[in-house]
Parts: sequence; structure tokens; C-alpha cells
Amino acid sequence: SVLQEDINAVQYPKSFLVLDNADIDSMLKLIYEERGLTLRDMTFGRARDMIELRKLFKDPEYYEHMIALPLDRLQEKYDGATMADDIIFWGYLYQEKKCFGLDYNDLIKFVLHIFDIDEPIRRKWQERLEYIMVDEFQDIDELQYRLMRVLADHHKNLFIVGDPDQTIYTWRGASVRYLLDFDKEFPNVRTLMMMRNYR
Repeated sequence: SVLQEDINAVQYPKSFLVLDNADIDSMLKLIYEERGLTLRDMTFGRARDMIELRKLFKDPEYYEHMIALPLDRLQEKYDGATMADDIIFWGYLYQEKKCFGLDYNDLIKFVLHIFDIDEPIRRKWQERLEYIMVDEFQDIDELQYRLMRVLADHHKNLFIVGDPDQTIYTWRGASVRYLLDFDKEFPNVRTLMMMRNYR
């Protein structure tokens, strides 16, 4: 919703595409054909995971390239890449920019970037979202946590639900510490323990 309303702040059109796995696989197919890669080099599933982990950990500022670089400069990075990982990564960013496509990680990164560079937009969304609820909080990662913090910073009406014994996304950066240390970050919190299963 933030991007549909305010993505123009980073010179992207409001008609940007939200990419799903089928879209990503179509882009990968094009990259593999252009650069002579095969599934022996990397399966599409592994390539999707590599791109996600690289965006999260190895190249967390990647979005700046998508926003700041013109398409031909991204293509140069893609054309100049020699290792399979680099070919796939830069080829993917190039394909994303070409169609103004954003995947799940991009959505959060772009919102956080817009909030960083444009205080009136950030304030507008903080004031608009009076109550915020986050479910499955044990699986929240750093980006999601940062987004939650900035959105809740004005009204401070935050409700989270989670179970520290159910975390499953540590491989992609989720940390149960956000749940376990919640009362340290938000000292006025009220905790309700639900010990009975109502299913």
C-alpha cells in the first residue's frame, strides 16, 4: 500500500509489478539462455534462495543500485559478471529494473528507503496506521522489525502474537530474540500468556 501510493519518491511508476516465483523463474530462464547457464550450474530453486540471501546478507544495499543506476549501467554489471552467482544476481536486478518489478524483499527495502529519505511520507503513514498487529512474531527478521518499529513509532499501539517454540525461518534471518527481548525494547508492554489450545 505504501508503494502503490508513494513509490514515485524513488522514480518508480505506481504500476510497478510485484513478482512471484513464476515471474522470477521466467527471468532466470532468460538469464540462463542469454549467458549459457544450465541447471547444472544452479537450479532455479537454489538461484531464488541465493538471490534472497544475497539481498539480505551479502549485498544489503543492492536496492540503491536498482533505484540510482540507469538501466544500461545495471546491464554493464550483468554483462561484466563471470561467476554464476554474480551473473544470476546482476542479471536478476537488471531484469527487475527493466520491468519495474519488485520481489518480497524489495517491497520492504523500498519502503524503508522511502521512509529514510522522505520525512513527510514517513509521518503520513505513521499517523495513518493507528493500530498495528504483527502475527507469527517469532519469525520476524531484521527488515520486518525495522518496518514495524518505524510504523509504530508515532501512536505506539503495537500488538504482537508469537510462540518462541515455533520459529522456522532462522535460515533467512528471522530471530526469536525479537520476541524474547520485546519487553526490553518496549518497557510498557503488557504480556498475555495463552497456555490453552482452543483448536
